[in-house]
Amino acid sequence: MIVALEDIGAAVRSAREELKQDQPVATVTWRRAGTLVNVAWVVFDLLILSVIVRAALYKGPTPKG
Repeated sequence: MIVALEDIGAAVRSAREELKQDQPVATVTWRRAGTLVNVAWVVFDLLILSVIVRAALYKGPTPKG
Protein backbone atom coordinates (compact mmCIF):
# COMPACT_ATOMS: atom_id res chain seq x y z
CA MET A 1 0.00 0.00 0.00
CA ILE A 2 2.79 2.40 0.92
CA VAL A 3 4.67 1.53 -2.27
CA ALA A 4 1.56 2.32 -4.33
CA LEU A 5 1.22 5.71 -2.61
CA GLU A 6 4.88 6.44 -3.30
CA ASP A 7 4.35 5.56 -6.96
CA ILE A 8 1.36 7.88 -7.14
CA GLY A 9 3.39 10.64 -5.51
CA ALA A 10 6.19 10.14 -8.02
CA ALA A 11 3.71 10.29 -10.90
CA VAL A 12 2.23 13.53 -9.56
CA ARG A 13 5.68 15.08 -9.16
CA SER A 14 6.57 14.02 -12.70
CA ALA A 15 3.36 15.53 -14.08
CA ARG A 16 4.02 18.78 -12.23
CA GLU A 17 7.53 18.96 -13.66
CA GLU A 18 6.18 18.42 -17.18
CA LEU A 19 3.70 21.26 -16.76
CA LYS A 20 6.43 23.60 -15.49
CA GLN A 21 8.33 23.25 -18.75
CA ASP A 22 7.46 25.57 -21.58
CA GLN A 23 5.14 23.48 -23.69
CA PRO A 24 2.96 24.58 -26.57
CA VAL A 25 -0.60 25.30 -25.53
CA ALA A 26 -1.86 22.66 -27.96
CA THR A 27 0.02 19.93 -26.10
CA VAL A 28 -1.51 20.86 -22.75
CA THR A 29 -4.94 21.21 -24.36
CA TRP A 30 -4.71 17.74 -25.93
CA ARG A 31 -3.69 16.26 -22.58
CA ARG A 32 -6.69 17.85 -20.92
CA ALA A 33 -8.92 16.64 -23.73
CA GLY A 34 -7.57 13.12 -23.25
CA THR A 35 -8.31 13.28 -19.54
CA LEU A 36 -11.84 14.51 -20.21
CA VAL A 37 -12.41 11.67 -22.69
CA ASN A 38 -11.23 9.15 -20.09
CA VAL A 39 -13.52 10.62 -17.43
CA ALA A 40 -16.46 10.58 -19.85
CA TRP A 41 -15.69 6.96 -20.70
CA VAL A 42 -15.69 5.99 -17.00
CA VAL A 43 -19.05 7.72 -16.50
CA PHE A 44 -20.44 5.87 -19.54
CA ASP A 45 -19.11 2.55 -18.22
CA LEU A 46 -20.73 3.16 -14.82
CA LEU A 47 -24.03 4.01 -16.50
CA ILE A 48 -23.97 0.80 -18.53
CA LEU A 49 -22.98 -1.20 -15.45
CA SER A 50 -25.90 0.25 -13.50
CA VAL A 51 -28.30 -0.83 -16.28
CA ILE A 52 -26.85 -4.35 -16.23
CA VAL A 53 -27.17 -4.56 -12.44
CA ARG A 54 -30.77 -3.32 -12.61
CA ALA A 55 -31.57 -5.92 -15.27
CA ALA A 56 -29.97 -8.70 -13.24
CA LEU A 57 -32.01 -7.78 -10.16
CA TYR A 58 -35.31 -7.44 -12.07
CA LYS A 59 -37.93 -9.87 -10.72
CA GLY A 60 -40.66 -9.32 -13.30
CA PRO A 61 -44.36 -8.90 -12.74
CA THR A 62 -46.01 -10.83 -9.93
CA PRO A 63 -48.52 -13.44 -11.14
CA LYS A 64 -52.15 -12.94 -10.10
CA GLY A 65 -54.06 -15.69 -8.45
